[in-house]
Amino acid sequence: MPNIKAKYFSGEVNCHYSTYSRSSGICIMLYCATSHVQLCRATVCLPDHKLPGQHTWMNGWGTNEGLPEALAKAGIIQLYPEFVKIGFDLAQMAKIIDPFYRPLDLVK
Repeated sequence: MPNIKAKYFSGEVNCHYSTYSRSSGICIMLYCATSHVQLCRATVCLPDHKLPGQHTWMNGWGTNEGLPEALAKAGIIQLYPEFVKIGFDLAQMAKIIDPFYRPLDLVK
């Protein structure tokens, strides 16, 4: 259970991994380690921007501000200097380096 500190959340989290059905990209959901309440989806589905295995697009805007950097600091992901514009925001490419990474179900 990594301990993260982002702008709108800090504490221990559980990371749940699944695959987006439309893009085969990886989805990372964060849950509170103590209450098991879903906190957020840390990634974004970009079906037109295919990525190699264990890579995903991180959502770092709005209530997820600072989250990609916090997950990188916790050793869950490795951020890359590649971005995709989504409206007024930018999704950042990351590789999942969490040693406990195991993809689960499809997310629709």
